[in-house]
Amino acid sequence: MFSIATPRTKFIFKMTLAVVSTSALIWFMSTQDLLPNLQTARALVPSFSGGSSDTGSSTELAMTGKYIVLDTVDMQVSLYEDDVLVGSYEILHAPDTNSPEYVSQGTYSIDKKTRTKLSTITMVRFPYFIQFGDTHALHATPQNAEGIELTDARMDGLIELSAWDAERVFAFAKEGMSVSVRTEKVLSTNSDLKKVDIMYDALPATSAEAYALTDLVTGQTLLTKNAGDKYPIASITKLVTALVATDVIGQGAQVLAPDEHYYTLSDLYYPLLLRSDNAVAEQIAEHAGETYFMSNMNAYVKALGMAQSSFSDSSGLSPKNISSAFDLSLLAHHLYYEKRFLLDITKEEDMSITSTDGESWDITNQNVLARDPHFRGGKLGYTDEAGQTSLSIFTVPVGKEVRPIAVVVLNSKDWKQDTRTLLRWLVETTK
Repeated sequence: MFSIATPRTKFIFKMTLAVVSTSALIWFMSTQDLLPNLQTARALVPSFSGGSSDTGSSTELAMTGKYIVLDTVDMQVSLYEDDVLVGSYEILHAPDTNSPEYVSQGTYSIDKKTRTKLSTITMVRFPYFIQFGDTHALHATPQNAEGIELTDARMDGLIELSAWDAERVFAFAKEGMSVSVRTEKVLSTNSDLKKVDIMYDALPATSAEAYALTDLVTGQTLLTKNAGDKYPIASITKLVTALVATDVIGQGAQVLAPDEHYYTLSDLYYPLLLRSDNAVAEQIAEHAGETYFMSNMNAYVKALGMAQSSFSDSSGLSPKNISSAFDLSLLAHHLYYEKRFLLDITKEEDMSITSTDGESWDITNQNVLARDPHFRGGKLGYTDEAGQTSLSIFTVPVGKEVRPIAVVVLNSKDWKQDTRTLLRWLVETTK
């Protein structure tokens, strides 16, 4: 019997370790108390000690723009430098989604790396051990004291690579580097729901150079124009800024706003997403460290499968903030199913927030379509280079069912009219 203490509570576990052969271990663990929540469960990773530390500089990371994407759907680890893929390696084992120590989707940072970690519980060695998010790690196939690989000695919360691959990821990794984890299928579809048959002779007339209509229930792309081409996206960027800030800063953190007052991050979502305040976006990035924050933004979208997207600033003012209508449909899907609270904010017409010292700030939503009762959230933008841009989600009748439809419009002269035209076309075509 041994006990593991967490900040909230203590759980008693009974572990039996059975040696099947010199190269295989089977772990049996049973809890005597039910885990109250997933967050506590993820903290219950066995302690490690020993090994030689081999850490890198987070300053070097900031100069090079390196980050890692862990894709537990396609079982790949991808290494990026300055937004260019420089290496991809197969994951041999990742925690099951039903495991209490399942690695959830999100953005983490590398805490430390150690050439060999030794489990004080089992005396099993974990070569090329890279710890991230406090309780998770990448490592090579475990070994016993004689250096023999133990292919069955696997632990939840840890992601296993081959020794050859792990060595290369280990050499690339540095302390503080962003690690973005993807655990959901890109624009997953519901096979139980029938996709819509659409037949048409001509595209609807719009001013937009590119657009995409996507059914967020089935994942079906309903209508596109130049949807794979890259365009500047202006303030649609701020949706990604909010997503990344949630992970790397935390909603309860106090952030200095442009008015020289501190607000919680959850309050600053309102000027960021309703007023589209560029200065707020910049302050949020600076709070975390601008280079670090931008690295996380690029890692986050890569983990969502947004391969054509990259960001140079947190506001969208830079014409180097680019994406495609296809990629932004993936973003809409992620927001709708995983981060709905951010979409709910974008539906608010007016909001007043209060700083930590009692200063009030009244905010009005600039998106006129937010008043539409079918609007489920989104963001619009404009710069000279990007033209008018928008990402919107509406519930509309498609065939005989009402479904959430993502409408992405890029480089438009009239985003509002284009959005309405596309939705009207969809409803009429699928009657």
